Amino acid sequence: MLRIPGHIHTTAAPNGGSVVLDRRTGRCYALNGLADQLWRAWHTTGDFDTALTLVAATTTVGPRFPTQSRELADTLVATGLLATDEPHQHPRANAPDTTTTSPAVPDESAMPGAPAGPVLGQPVSDSTPTTLAGPDSAVPGFRVAALLAVPLTLLVVLLPFRVMVSLLTWSRQHWCRRTASGPQTEAALAAISRATRYHPGRIACLELSLGTVVTLALGRRHAPLVIGVAHAPCRFHAWVGSPEGPVHDRRGWTPEFRPIVTL
Repeated sequence: MLRIPGHIHTTAAPNGGSVVLDRRTGRCYALNGLADQLWRAWHTTGDFDTALTLVAATTTVGPRFPTQSRELADTLVATGLLATDEPHQHPRANAPDTTTTSPAVPDESAMPGAPAGPVLGQPVSDSTPTTLAGPDSAVPGFRVAALLAVPLTLLVVLLPFRVMVSLLTWSRQHWCRRTASGPQTEAALAAISRATRYHPGRIACLELSLGTVVTLALGRRHAPLVIGVAHAPCRFHAWVGSPEGPVHDRRGWTPEFRPIVTL
């Protein structure tokens, strides 16, 4: 039985494929259009061969389609993007597969003029927020909170991604009493930007956004951390959500970014 695990998040790509994020590892992958169709068909049908039949009936495929599909299934299972209740078998007739090593891109050069096979690209690098009390209107000073948040943030970004997700989930559910308003979130971002100005190490969108969330959490206010993706070229960005809309550092931001996961 094949299925897409619950720790997987996805957003559509303009080319008909998708970008997939594994919430346990923080790794993102790009699927081309045919790979995305197969991936979703395996989840819908739960069966390797049935999905191939459905996709082949609606899409022009090349002679190596069955072989490439088996390779794709191997890769998806190995990277945790596809799960099976029979983890010790490989995908052959009526028996979907499990575990090997890194993502493999099928060689399409053997099929001149044939449609591209299903491709999972190399890694390029839902939880639904609990309803909290409505945002308050006061905008306190965040200078001291930001100074405390900087070392906490730099520690958290060194931890495994799944640990960061767990900490943010716990904070949202058990610690934060109110949702931060847009002005509060902007003030916290400005404070964390000032507090990190002279830090000699890397301070990019993830550190600034996570630092803003931590700064607000020290005052028991919640703001979601959002990770988004843009295409052509494929790139990623992190920002902070608010009831009034996205709050972000202007550097690197573009309206093309679409959320892939909100924490």
